[in-house]
Amino acid sequence: MKVLVYFEPSIKYDVFEAARVRKNIKGALEEMNIELSKTLVDNFDIAHFISIKDEKIIDEALELGKKVVISCLSNENDVVGKITHLDEKGTRKLTLRAIKVLNKVHTVIVPSLADKYFLLKEGITSPIEVIEPGVNIKRFQNIPDRELELFYRYFGERKGNKVVVACGNLSKTKEINKFISLAALLPTIKFYYFGVTNSSMLVTSTVNKLNKKATSNLLFSPVVEDDIYRSTMAVADIFVVLNPNSASSVSVEDALAANSQIIVFGPLKEDSLLIDGDSCYVTSSILETSHFIKDYFAGNIPSTTSNGYKIAKKTSLKEMGKKLVKLYEKLLNQKGE
Repeated sequence: MKVLVYFEPSIKYDVFEAARVRKNIKGALEEMNIELSKTLVDNFDIAHFISIKDEKIIDEALELGKKVVISCLSNENDVVGKITHLDEKGTRKLTLRAIKVLNKVHTVIVPSLADKYFLLKEGITSPIEVIEPGVNIKRFQNIPDRELELFYRYFGERKGNKVVVACGNLSKTKEINKFISLAALLPTIKFYYFGVTNSSMLVTSTVNKLNKKATSNLLFSPVVEDDIYRSTMAVADIFVVLNPNSASSVSVEDALAANSQIIVFGPLKEDSLLIDGDSCYVTSSILETSHFIKDYFAGNIPSTTSNGYKIAKKTSLKEMGKKLVKLYEKLLNQKGE
């Protein structure tokens, strides 16, 4: 079996969640000793995509008679991986292009049952499989002190300060304003938000504008290099998920592996990757979240990080690889059908 894992955006966009999903898929397949194809012209049996923006290449793979799968809904914070939008009523919907692309592939992979139900409701008729986006647990184990120091040196942060991290799309005003308001209520705690914008050309200006608006304990930043990202996740005491639809994202998997306490602005959908009170805590307002963070740091609320880490172990690259190979083999056995 030989697999083509395809995601090749311009370098400006090859930096965030979709890129991590690609890296995890490749890492999972390497764990299973599966040979990877490097290009579309190379020989391969399965083509695995991450972005509907690669529709042209998807069509080429289908025309070649190859089995085609696509992973989605684990990188909705990333403009090149995103397949949903909000309609005029504020309801989450699939884009028309997403419906078109997802209904032409052999299998759609989603990170949770809640995401599968969402696609079915939106009219996806292609087979849907639940396979979590995976996490390379080794990246967050036994990190040397010199690498942990990267976060403090890069951001000029003082050791000992409590750190709260979030990530997403800097263009999502509603979510951004939530985080700004939350930081303003907790002036002694340090807040960091990492993200992209709908246009790569607007990242710097958007970050500068937001940092002028934010309180001094909050820093907005473009997506950082991988070693600094890893250091940040390892240092973060709390990881905040500002949109419950992103609760099964690859970034959440990283936070679980890094033993960060997860807080989700709810409500969580049933059958999500996370469970309130078990692997995360769900809050319903900015004020409630601020009280929760205070109580958590005061030791009045138990951590859910040990259960969160168990999820990370169950969704490790090795486990992800087993599920992918099983799916690929099933598809290849359908060749004559």
